[in-house]
Amino acid sequence: MGEIAAIQYNLFRSINGDEYSVAQVGHGGVVKISEHCPAGEGDRHWCDICYDNGACTRVFNVNLIMYAPTTE
Repeated sequence: MGEIAAIQYNLFRSINGDEYSVAQVGHGGVVKISEHCPAGEGDRHWCDICYDNGACTRVFNVNLIMYAPTTE
């Protein structure tokens, strides 16, 4: 797969329907999103959202991952 372009996370249902948070590279200070796939028993899947100020947020409840098209 190519690089991650965006993720949807924190999905919940409300009286307005499904709601979720979005992180997209190039928006809101997001410079990179990286993915960790489980490597064994007890390991978890997560994505790190890295920002232009050096901060990172680790998200465990990712609902959707959108990959950028590959140029190969």
